[in-house]
Amino acid sequence: MKLLYYLSIALTIAANVFYHFFQKLIAPKANPLFSLMITYCTATLISFFYGRFFRMGII
Repeated sequence: MKLLYYLSIALTIAANVFYHFFQKLIAPKANPLFSLMITYCTATLISFFYGRFFRMGII
């Protein structure tokens, strides 16, 4: 139980670090809505990709 607790904290910290790192890479003149759309589309594709592995029982 404690492992899941610490793993979720570590995942949250890593996600925040990556979020802020990649936000700095976005060009200042980029359209914010287009940038947000690309971010959500990328996250959706990654979720579908990993979702297939979870359903197959590989992970």
